[in-house]
This record gives sequence, structure tokens and C-alpha cells, in this order.
Amino acid sequence: MIRFRNSGVAVLGILFAVAAGCGEGSSGTGGTGAAGPGGTGGSGGVAGTGGEGGVGGEGGVGGEGGSGGVQPIRAAGLAVANSVEGTLSVYDAATLDPLGEGIPISIAFPWFVTVSEDGKTAYVSCSGSGTLEEPGGIAVVDLEALEEVATVALSGVDPSQSVVVGDKLYVSYMGVPFDGKVDILSTVDLSVWPPVEVSTTPLSTDFGRMSISASPDRDNLYLGGRGHHMATVDISGTTPLEGPRFNTLFRDLRAQYMTDDGMLYLAGKGMFDEDEIQMFDTSTESFVGGISQGSWQRY
Repeated sequence: MIRFRNSGVAVLGILFAVAAGCGEGSSGTGGTGAAGPGGTGGSGGVAGTGGEGGVGGEGGVGGEGGSGGVQPIRAAGLAVANSVEGTLSVYDAATLDPLGEGIPISIAFPWFVTVSEDGKTAYVSCSGSGTLEEPGGIAVVDLEALEEVATVALSGVDPSQSVVVGDKLYVSYMGVPFDGKVDILSTVDLSVWPPVEVSTTPLSTDFGRMSISASPDRDNLYLGGRGHHMATVDISGTTPLEGPRFNTLFRDLRAQYMTDDGMLYLAGKGMFDEDEIQMFDTSTESFVGGISQGSWQRY
């Protein structure tokens, strides 16, 4: 999720793709001289037919149909926040054809997008003017109706990237002094929980540009920003707790992406202003490789 200020296009959020499936019942077979029990079907499929009876027996009872797989909400798509226009655009990922018109966002400067795990809702971080008078917030967009359905005021100013974990949205912040804060928003009723406070020194300098991701087991958050440290937050218990910190050697950590197997890809500016990508293995809590372009080649 990278903000493109010059073009006014802020962020690409990958949406929802759920494979479909269906079950089918199996046929029962009658026993010899007595009724044979029917086979058990899986849920959602077509009921199986009864088997033929044996000698002197009756036909077996057909199995019950079992349930089909989850149907796709819609084809895979892209959600793009247009900062200058103040809209959210949704596209078909395969053809890049727009799905409807740009959706008006009522809070100024939308620039980061996070999509719910079921693909039905987009949460758009909006900067507002980045001041206490216009602190920004979260715009909630229904991706089926293609319209904004709610806005949420947060506890800080200038929200940045966010991540959905279960029924909660964790929101990081761009600007000081809120860059050490992670707000927690209920995706059920949109209530805002007490925020997580993360120590910022030396996590951030100048301004936050915080990036955030969640581990595959959904037990930990990883936070990056300007500065060369990455912070972690343990969210496995009732109360979130700040965890260990890791030196990234980034001067400006701008974006991160977590794979399903726990490899965290970090992108940003290195200590000598070179563009750099690093790989952090969350299972071993160690850096395992990366690439760098510029005056200083780290790997």
C-alpha cells in the first residue's frame, strides 16, 4: 500500500476472491434381507438416491445433501483511493474495467484502503487536513452497493495504513505526536476501543508514515515508519501489549506486505537514500535477504 501524492492515486487494495464449490450426496445400498442404511451426503449438495434392496430387503434410504462451498461475492477486484478527487474507484482485477462510477468519500484526502476479510467492506483512511480542526478519520464503503455507508472519528490526527484482524480494524497514524498510537475499531458496530500506545523513539522522526501488517496467525502486528526500527504488538490476549523491536536499517520504511507463510517484505529508503526491499522471517524473527539499488549495496 503506497501513496502516490503526485498522481492523486493513493493506494491499491486487493479485494475478495472466494472459490465456489458444492457437495454431492452418495447413494445408499440396501442390506440383504433388511433395509440397508442410506449413505450420508455432504451438506448443500444433491441428495443421494436409495440403493436397491437385497433379497427380501427394502431399498436403503438416500443420504442427505450437504452444504455447498462458499459462493464468490464478485470477481476479484481492485479498490483505489483517489486523494485529489476524494473518491474510491473499484475495478475488475482481470480487465481493469471500472465497476461503476467513483464513489464519493465525505472525508478529505482518502489515501489508504483496507478490505474486510469477506470482501464486502472497504475501510478508507482519510487525512482530512491533518490538523486538530480536521483530523481525518475512516470512511466505510459497502463494496456491493458501491457507496459510502458510514464515517468514523478516531482518537488521533491523520490516520495511515490499517489492517483487519477478525472483527477489529487496527489503524496506524502518519503524523506526530500520534505516530506511536494504534487505534482499534470494531468492524461490527464501528465503535472505537482504547488505542494501543507504542513507544516511538527511535521508531519515528519527522512524521510517521506508519505501515502496518498482521502475522499469519493474527497474533502480532508489525509497525514501521520513519526511522530504522520496526515495532511489534502482541494482540493475542485481551489487552494488546508492545512486543520486541527490530532494527531494519531503513531510513524511511514506507510499505510492508505479509505473506501467508509469515515472510514480511519491507520497502523503503535505506540509510543512504537507496531504494531497498528487505525480507523478514517472522517465524525466526530475523532478516533473511533483500535487494538494494543505489550507492550502497547491502546484500
